[in-house]
Amino acid sequence: MIKKTENKTYAVITGDIVNSSALNNEQRTRMLSVLKTSFREIEPTFGKKIFASDFTIFRGDSFQGVLSNPSYALEAAIYIRAALKAANPGPRKNMWDARIAIGIGKISYFPGKGSEAEGEAFHFSGPMLDTLKKTRKLHIFSSKSDFNKEMNVECHLLDILMDKWSANQAAVVLSALSKQHQEILAKQFSVSQPAIQKRLLYGGYSAIEDFIERYKELIKRR
Repeated sequence: MIKKTENKTYAVITGDIVNSSALNNEQRTRMLSVLKTSFREIEPTFGKKIFASDFTIFRGDSFQGVLSNPSYALEAAIYIRAALKAANPGPRKNMWDARIAIGIGKISYFPGKGSEAEGEAFHFSGPMLDTLKKTRKLHIFSSKSDFNKEMNVECHLLDILMDKWSANQAAVVLSALSKQHQEILAKQFSVSQPAIQKRLLYGGYSAIEDFIERYKELIKRR
């Protein structure tokens, strides 16, 4: 049954795992478990029903999901990447990560499964993922050129920041995205509150919060 999309704006999140071919079977199994868990945790983390179509994994290391509320697309993408990095089993240079392209736009045909859908949000996401350079891991595309230019700069800066994370920093940021108080995080990680503050500081969490707020502000203007 075709769902009516009317004049609604969606966010399509398409991604793939960085250097997945280098993973052995045991690592791949664990990585996919982490990835699937991050998908399940997104809606409870933000306390809202934001999926129009749940994330699905295809071709072994690629994934796609559709958000009915595009305001949360950036946070969802950061959450997925932070979850992978937090589960890092090896040195920082080989940390698990994902390349993600977010398409913002209309969907002209949507039977409830992303693989069968059609529309500009899908055109801005899936095909655009293939255009990302190896040094880039996140980009956001829409029909608005000014929006795209700003997102290009801010996503590039976010990539540089996230590439410097340790697994511990990624884990703290992952928990902070759910708006938990630092006292709770300190108990969760069995460290002092100043240690949590230091991890969030070195992880650039305040800058990430600013980027998220700016993104939401621009989405509301659409």
